[in-house]
Amino acid sequence: FKARDLWDIYWLIQNNIKLDPSMVVKKIKNYKESYTNFLEIFEKRLETLHDEKSIDAFQNGMLSYVDGREEELVKDKDFVKNLLSTIYPFLSDALHKVEENARYAEEPER
Repeated sequence: FKARDLWDIYWLIQNNIKLDPSMVVKKIKNYKESYTNFLEIFEKRLETLHDEKSIDAFQNGMLSYVDGREEELVKDKDFVKNLLSTIYPFLSDALHKVEENARYAEEPER
């Protein structure tokens, strides 16, 4: 996951916006990634979401996008840990919803 994607997912959660699985499927297709390969990458990334390397990568990735109060939040490891813990269930649910839509995901773009 890119840091900005994680930040945006956190924003969606904070604003009680529900995940639309078809949007995830479209994102997979935009990356020109096979469904199977995407799921493998997604699952591996989800497993390492809470490790120090992921926290550092998130901080480094976001610092070019934020300033002021948001920059201070991104520099705070406890905030980042909380953000990642908050989005983990959302991402896990997204993974399961995308898996449920496997047939649609493998269909060619129309």
